[in-house]
Amino acid sequence: MPLLDLNEFEEVNKDFKADYVVVGGGTSGLVLANRLSEDPDVNVVCLEAGTDMIDDPRLNIPMLGTTMYENDDYDWGFLTSPQETPGWGWDAFEPYLYKGTTMHPPKGELCKHVHFPTEKMGDGPLHISYFEDLHKFHDTWFETFERLGHPQRREDPIKGGGLGPYPNPTAVDPVNRVRSYAGSAYYDDEVEARPNFYVVVDALVEKINLESKGPDDVVATGIRASNKTTSFTISAAKEVILAAGAIKTPQLLELSGIGCSKVLSAQGIEPVIVNENVGENLQSHALVAFGYELCDDCKTVDSIMDYEVAEQITKQYMEDRSGPMGQLFLVYAIMALKDPFMGEEKQKVIDRVVGQCESTPQRRQCEIMIEKLGDPREPTADITMKPFQIRPRAGPLKSQMWDFKLPGNFISVGTTLLHPVSRGSSHISSSDPHIQPTIDSRMLSHPLDLDYLTRHLIFTDSVFDEEPMASIVKKGGIRLHCDERIKDMSYDRVKELCKELAVFTNDVCGTCAMLPREEWGVVDPQLRVYGTRNLRVVGEAMFPLLPRGDSVRTAFAVAEKAADIIKGRI
Repeated sequence: MPLLDLNEFEEVNKDFKADYVVVGGGTSGLVLANRLSEDPDVNVVCLEAGTDMIDDPRLNIPMLGTTMYENDDYDWGFLTSPQETPGWGWDAFEPYLYKGTTMHPPKGELCKHVHFPTEKMGDGPLHISYFEDLHKFHDTWFETFERLGHPQRREDPIKGGGLGPYPNPTAVDPVNRVRSYAGSAYYDDEVEARPNFYVVVDALVEKINLESKGPDDVVATGIRASNKTTSFTISAAKEVILAAGAIKTPQLLELSGIGCSKVLSAQGIEPVIVNENVGENLQSHALVAFGYELCDDCKTVDSIMDYEVAEQITKQYMEDRSGPMGQLFLVYAIMALKDPFMGEEKQKVIDRVVGQCESTPQRRQCEIMIEKLGDPREPTADITMKPFQIRPRAGPLKSQMWDFKLPGNFISVGTTLLHPVSRGSSHISSSDPHIQPTIDSRMLSHPLDLDYLTRHLIFTDSVFDEEPMASIVKKGGIRLHCDERIKDMSYDRVKELCKELAVFTNDVCGTCAMLPREEWGVVDPQLRVYGTRNLRVVGEAMFPLLPRGDSVRTAFAVAEKAADIIKGRI
């Protein structure tokens, strides 16, 4: 059905009886709602707090992605305060990584830098492709890593294989050069025409309506949603499914009476189900950005600061979708530490690091992480080269850091910790659903995280002292992260710099984890909230551990698998 706002849906709601109410119209929610509504005998409503932006150029043009940071129309603006599960092993989960996607192979000169399988795979609605225009700084990147003893990656990254540099595919449709995301991929004209499916925008879900049938036997009967002018209940005959992300999902559970008794009572909320784990286990990748000014003849995306250049490439894109506006020129390197334990005996490291954890569930997770980190083939950081300036000292907001203000051409390099041990939390600070929760990231609070990220940063900087990369870095040019050269600093000073500049990526997860209840668990392997019959969580909130890479593709795959679980196919 046509996309409606909450006021328009209020009239429809009088006659339309929903079987499934999905909260959240993003990466997981819209995928799940799409798949559930494939059955014409099932009625589905998907509620999204944001407005209809399906045709918004900022959302669709790849190069404009960074203009949405901290913009209230696109971004919640969250700020942080100053064992294999049955049915979810790799063999069972891998098919869902491909089900919803069409993977397009690289073209032209870029092929020389891609050494793992790249044949076209899948026929799903989400398009994954490579950039096409190869630049000087790309070749320089690969050659420099080769000279440092790190050849190009040769194993399939989807299967978790390989170390070294590689060109990164992105979610861009290679035909029309627009972003491919849940809105464009899972809500096309054919889906919109389904009479049993409504997507409702500008609808803030305030709470889940729950009925207690006995101890740990609770039924979700629907939700209450509002906007600036109306508020009403939408009933669910079968299930309520939360796909609202790792911050809003625990907030909704707590507002509805599911969570830690102390958190709930502090806001005057009567507990319906006491689960101390709701909002705990928060994880994300810590990232530190370095920036280097390049020689004047090495042009980067910073050149669009020139009005005439910006006008020219915008016209080029609008006419035939060619040029840089429709591409993301990202290259990565997946790296491991050569000596992860710095010569120390492995068991001693395990005993020491686990002993520094703050809770029993964190210690259990830490034991798993140490096993990973002790494997020299296991990546512990990724290094991403972005051909434009990121000013880490202009933050902490990303919109400040990504605001192209300095003249010149820059390369920025983000070094990201892949397997953090630190754990944070997100809890309600008010019973008012409009008030954002308190997010305590506790980023780099565990000493191991700080040590690993510091060591990787030292390596990252060394790349820019090695030829041929060193030859394109401007002599005496600006270093956006620090005037002092990293190689001239003490290890402790680099540690301090790491703490100064580190920010969270958008890959926040784990706050309603699919784990045993006694180990930070909130949902079971069927994604049901413990103590409920028909309330599920889908998406990043239920990830028990942070994925090694970007969480988006995993979120798509989880939503595809969740649809099969709910339909009873598995």
